Amino acid sequence: MPYSTEYGVGESNALSSLENAEVYEPEFGEPVFVPLNELHGKLLILSKNSFFDKPRTVSETVNELREHGWIANPLDASKILAKMAFGKELRKGKQDDRSFYFVQKELLAN
Repeated sequence: MPYSTEYGVGESNALSSLENAEVYEPEFGEPVFVPLNELHGKLLILSKNSFFDKPRTVSETVNELREHGWIANPLDASKILAKMAFGKELRKGKQDDRSFYFVQKELLAN
């Protein structure tokens, strides 16, 4: 059965309904610098999206922020991560003089 190159009315409008399908596409847009006073909120977004389910370094965190379209100063990110660990929003671990930040998963007992 040969394929038709003509589309029905419903099919031709299908792509136009997707114009707002993705809010941010890092490969097409320029990342935005995140000021220090907004960085905590951005890190909370990463945490809620399970980024810190595995231990992460400051460098990994800065790279993930960039993937979301945000540029952060690594020193600022380090300071905020340390404050989050002090406030028990995240846990902090060390291995070979490298700090890792992660979320401690609660164990559920039946």
